[in-house]
Amino acid sequence: MSNQSNCDVSVIVPAYRAADYIDRAVQSVFRQTVYPKELIIVDDGSDDETSEILETYSEIDSPIELKMLHQSNQGAGAARNLALQSAAGKYVAFLDSDDEWLPEKLARSIFHVERNKFILVAHNIFIVNGEHQKKNNIAVRFQNSSNSLFHGLYRRGFISTSTVVASLSSIHQAGGFDTSLQAGQDFDLWLKMLAPQGSQFFVFDEYLAKYHVREESITRRADSRLSCTIKIAQRYAPILRQHSGSPIISLWFRLVAVHYEAIRAHLNSKKYVSAIRVFLKAPAVIVVETLRLVNRVS
Repeated sequence: MSNQSNCDVSVIVPAYRAADYIDRAVQSVFRQTVYPKELIIVDDGSDDETSEILETYSEIDSPIELKMLHQSNQGAGAARNLALQSAAGKYVAFLDSDDEWLPEKLARSIFHVERNKFILVAHNIFIVNGEHQKKNNIAVRFQNSSNSLFHGLYRRGFISTSTVVASLSSIHQAGGFDTSLQAGQDFDLWLKMLAPQGSQFFVFDEYLAKYHVREESITRRADSRLSCTIKIAQRYAPILRQHSGSPIISLWFRLVAVHYEAIRAHLNSKKYVSAIRVFLKAPAVIVVETLRLVNRVS
């Protein structure tokens, strides 16, 4: 490990009840072809063996500076914010404790973020569900939004957290993660960072991370995700006017998409009554939010 170079990146890993998979995530950082400057792991009040596992990393002779932080259980956003306070890298890379990186992830991300001074770069990701693995082509959605990248991101929310490398100063300027949101804190932060006109980001067409689906994952909590995503849609709808594209069409697209995702999640869980309830409420939500947007921008 000592023969490899380090890049100016702080890797942030929030961990809660992560004993079964935290080592997979950490080892994927150690396997990078270019090491980060530091690895910051935040134990978010775990009541399993996560803390004991993290203690073993302090015994490793590594060219990566290891920082182990602890807090009472406050959620992944608060854990990331705590890590951001002590981050010393020019850039930050986020890695969820149940995900993993492929070896070229940091090298390729740093190449792109420094080449054009983007404030944020991301890439494609594999979705792993048990023995099954499929590709999630984030880059094609980015490319399809080339006429208005902010509108495209607002509509589809296509950036996956464990793919992001971003400027630390830009994250601080945006205020970090909004811990009042139970879901979608990452999506909210990307929109905050990229809302100012002239902010540039890039999604490159390489598969360099794996997202492991877990039953208890917060992204599977359909109702919480739906309500938080609607709140985020409300928050940034007026800003759409500052970017090329139709604010109302983008709002409609986003609201239809999040309701569809919630309905599909309920159906996959065989919660048919919940799916019907979301379906019946969707038209009223879309009408109310459209009128609210028209009143705010008129």
